[in-house]
Amino acid sequence: MLKITQANFLPIEKSEFPEICERKGVGHPDTVCDAVADACSRALCLYYLENFDRVYHHNVDKAALVGGTAKPKFGGGLIIQPQYFLIVGRAI
Repeated sequence: MLKITQANFLPIEKSEFPEICERKGVGHPDTVCDAVADACSRALCLYYLENFDRVYHHNVDKAALVGGTAKPKFGGGLIIQPQYFLIVGRAI
């Protein structure tokens, strides 16, 4: 059974406490992953169109930017293991 109740709180516009939200900019890892996954999907669509005259179903919308290992030092340092990008999904 569905039960609907009215919320009993002060609207944010009338509150003295500021509204807090998270903003992810151009260089944020989530933004980078979304952009690369989107570019991968567009490239895959073009490949399907050029080779099969249609776009097949695919899921390449999950991505991860995996951090590497470094030995930082003032004025330099050493990259022991580089970061890498991982696309997770499926395609025909």
